[in-house]
Amino acid sequence: MSKLARHPLAFGLTYWGPLPETRDMHVMWDGPGSGLRMYVTDPTRPGAMGQPIRHPSASGTFATVREAEKAVNAFVAELT
Repeated sequence: MSKLARHPLAFGLTYWGPLPETRDMHVMWDGPGSGLRMYVTDPTRPGAMGQPIRHPSASGTFATVREAEKAVNAFVAELT
């Protein structure tokens, strides 16, 4: 598995993607204390709406970007 591109945004928001074998799916983390959300498109697009990830490899909340990224990579490894 290749490492996903990380896209940091303002206020600690971060998203990764696009996910392997997809055109534009991404995973976003809203910062400390937040869980991960899956987006079928770039989450910075107007109107983009994400769904919480409820897979055991990536569910829960994360305090740091490092923890969130570890969960994103574990989730993607389960998918591929």
